[in-house]
Amino acid sequence: MNKFRLKIEQVRVKLVKKQGGFTFFGLINRKVTPKKWDIVVCADWLPQRELEAIKLIVKELKEVLIEDDFLSLSGVVVLDKGETSIKELFDLEQETKKYTNIVIAGLSIKSLHILQIHSYHENKYIYDKVA
Repeated sequence: MNKFRLKIEQVRVKLVKKQGGFTFFGLINRKVTPKKWDIVVCADWLPQRELEAIKLIVKELKEVLIEDDFLSLSGVVVLDKGETSIKELFDLEQETKKYTNIVIAGLSIKSLHILQIHSYHENKYIYDKVA
């Protein structure tokens, strides 16, 4: 997992340099798929169409990951800032970067690694955490 997480972090950094920061960027290991990871992202610059946003992320993943790494990946999930799940992520304790056995928006999560989170209150930047 550590090498995989570092590679995902490389992808995040490349995207930040090319496109801009993320409201949220993390890895989620769901209890129903314990050996697979979802990359969960939220950013203002992502295309409105979810499929286009996923294609953009996957393009960068293909430049960094090897075939075996893709076996550890379940998918890419694009969240909107207004969704309940992203609001619940902002409510988590701000200094923690890894969570285990939590529930977010009704989803049972075995492990959550936060790689970047920005929180906004009334459109004002109030918090930034990069792991």
